[in-house]
Amino acid sequence: MSKYKGPDEWYGWLVEQSRTDHIYDLIHNYLPHNFSPVDGDFILLAFEDLPQILQVISGPYYNASRKQVLIIEGVKYVVIGNDYLTEYLEAAKQMKIVDDQGNSYIQLLFTMPMYEQEAEDEENEYQANKIQAHPDDVLKLCWDLIVAGKNKEHALAYALVGEGFLIDRQQDLAQSGGAIGEVIRISIGFHIISTAYAWNDRFTEAVKCDERYLLKPYLWSHMEKAIMGYLEMLMIKKQSHYLEYLFSHQEFKKHFFVHYETHMSIINPNFEWTKMREIVPILNRINNSNNYR
Repeated sequence: MSKYKGPDEWYGWLVEQSRTDHIYDLIHNYLPHNFSPVDGDFILLAFEDLPQILQVISGPYYNASRKQVLIIEGVKYVVIGNDYLTEYLEAAKQMKIVDDQGNSYIQLLFTMPMYEQEAEDEENEYQANKIQAHPDDVLKLCWDLIVAGKNKEHALAYALVGEGFLIDRQQDLAQSGGAIGEVIRISIGFHIISTAYAWNDRFTEAVKCDERYLLKPYLWSHMEKAIMGYLEMLMIKKQSHYLEYLFSHQEFKKHFFVHYETHMSIINPNFEWTKMREIVPILNRINNSNNYR
């Protein structure tokens, strides 16, 4: 069988068949950059997984999508037609490459990956080895998950990789000097890492990242919306003591005064607002943020 001529063809087809950005998580987490599947129908389901799959995929949809059965190295697979991928791609949790005498397929799996739960250092090393993307890509993928409010464990894995890269870049910049634009880029990266840590309740790591950028006044005008979003994450996570510490810095309190009043209104129901029009939308976002709790 022939293969797709390049990644744009099969990649674009999977994206076209998908309803949401979930497809990007699957592709970037589980497929190498140089992957090229067999031409034609290239999505597989393990036959033994069908009882579980049919709990999330309707029988009629499965029957319409089923093309043929393949036996690869003793394992029985069902080939799914390329015109019937949408429901499978939305429900899938993982992808796995299956090779058959030089022909590559993608198997969809519908269970969350089981990560080793040993010492934290070993877990960090495992996640770092698992992700083979360029560090800038890791930060973008991390931010995409944060914005979508899903797969916080994946966002944490990206954060663990991205932090080391940013620390090295910041140290190089301190030695060589650099334009403010690069300083801002690095600081935005630390903001992404801090947000991922806070989302995963790893506040000690978040605070350490914050020390690298958050209380530096020359960055605030460049990162205002990002910092506001981070303060809201801290409010969602009920980190009132840490917020009190941040707002104890008068310049910071003045610059982010609306968020200061929002914080005060949360911890003190009798607090008198002066910025009600601005505070109400923030409170609404915080109260409707179940994905981040």
